[in-house]
Amino acid sequence: IKDRELHTVEHKLVLDSIYPETILNKTVIDIGAGSGAFLNSISKLVALSVAVEPDEKYRYAMKDELYDVFQKISDVNKKFDYVFSLQVIEHVKNPVDFLKEIKKNMHQESRLIISTPNRNDILMKVVKEKFEPFFYRKAHRFYFDKGSLEYCALKAGLKVIGTKFIHQYNVSNFIGWARDFMPTGVSNIEGVDVDVDVLWKKHLESHQNSDNIYTILGL
Repeated sequence: IKDRELHTVEHKLVLDSIYPETILNKTVIDIGAGSGAFLNSISKLVALSVAVEPDEKYRYAMKDELYDVFQKISDVNKKFDYVFSLQVIEHVKNPVDFLKEIKKNMHQESRLIISTPNRNDILMKVVKEKFEPFFYRKAHRFYFDKGSLEYCALKAGLKVIGTKFIHQYNVSNFIGWARDFMPTGVSNIEGVDVDVDVLWKKHLESHQNSDNIYTILGL
């Protein structure tokens, strides 16, 4: 149940990143779709959804879904209204080449949404020594802040429509790190309610210290 709740929160944040625009009745592709959780959550809202996923076991998990699944971006010969690549760019060999490859699936009105962990996460400032081993992972080749992510986009020939700082985890998670030097996930500490979480989220996002960055790009 906690995993399902976490995915629900994550998907809401993705849609928050494009607000006030909407994916309703639009064509959508998810590049690096994993097992298809995001597409499954929006498939009834959109006109067409397509997944790109290099990992065979994840493609197999999507084999019975109602959308097409491809191994590589180059296998898809279509342009989409919305292109999503969520928590993927930090894994690729060359972020600029990755963005260049995505461009062929975009038309002049397309929006490309790239999300990635924020190198200026508040925990990197408050408990940097303890948080760094958790944040810096072998699976991640690159780490981004606003400037470096936008730089890669411009080098790829894309236009930066906007960058949003969106925070996922609650105050209880921050307290867990500050007190115990370990994450608490989405669990709540007694006495910390949703009102505090809302203020915390707004504060971090306004100071660019959220845990995630969402950059919206166009041609």
